Parts: sequence; structure tokens; C-alpha cells
Amino acid sequence: MTLQQYFSKLERNPKPEIFFGAYTERLIFWRQFRDHLENSSDPLKDVLQLYKLCPLTHTKTNFFDRSTWPMAWNLIEKNDYNGVDRLLGMWYTLRLTDRFARSNIDLLQCMEKNLNPVGKKHFSLALALGDQYCVVENSAILLKKEFDNQFVSQYTYFNL
Repeated sequence: MTLQQYFSKLERNPKPEIFFGAYTERLIFWRQFRDHLENSSDPLKDVLQLYKLCPLTHTKTNFFDRSTWPMAWNLIEKNDYNGVDRLLGMWYTLRLTDRFARSNIDLLQCMEKNLNPVGKKHFSLALALGDQYCVVENSAILLKKEFDNQFVSQYTYFNL
């Protein structure tokens, strides 16, 4: 199974159906994608590839205020994503599989250790599953040692 089956069949503009279909279609494709993850050889990579294609908008979802976090079904229904919503979508997608239902999955806000050329701090959101870290902003999947060499965790929600 490839991720391509979750995309529109339009040759000129293939888009992930989970973000561009009608609500019921989005739910169906999301369920099929979660079924795909049950046997995926690289589920973090698959989730990251799909969610990096979600269109970003402005929402009031705040990483530091869990009362603003939409439930999984509301996120799919609303279909509006900021960076935090994207991270939550990835987390819900993994969490709602049998394979990862009991796994420890952490959500982090982290800062790059090396400042950019203008010396400005850059914050990123990441998801940790076992010894792998999925950094959303740069689409990287890093082992714990690599993550620790590049990032400092600023805030972590442990085992949500």
C-alpha cells in the first residue's frame, strides 16, 4: 500500500482526500489511512508525509491551553489546521490505531540549539514515539540522540 491511494485521482492536482473531500469522505479516508498504519513499515514517516500536505489556516488552537484542543472528530469535521492542529491530527491518527493505542506518545515544543543566522530563536513542534522524534516543521524523523543534539525541549505533554 502506498500513500497515493489516499489522494484524489485528478492528474493535474492530486490532493489528499482527508483534507479536500467532503466530511464523510474525509472520515472514510482517515479510517482507511489508520488501517494502513496498522501494518506500515514506517508509520511515522507515513503520518508525517500525509500531514505535511494539510492546508494551514489560522485557528485558536493553542499548544499551551488544552481546553482549545479539538477532539479528533471535530478536527476532521472543522478541517482547519494551524501547526498545533497538524500535530494533534498526527497524534490522533496514531493514537486511534490498535497498534499505537497503548504506546507512550509525547507532544513537545522544542527549540533549535543552533540559532539561525540572525540569532533568532526558532520553536518547533514534535511528536515522540518510543525513541523516534517527528519534528513537524522541518519534516524530520530523528532518533533520540539526533534530536537531543539538535533541539532542546521547552515543554512536553507526556504520554497523552
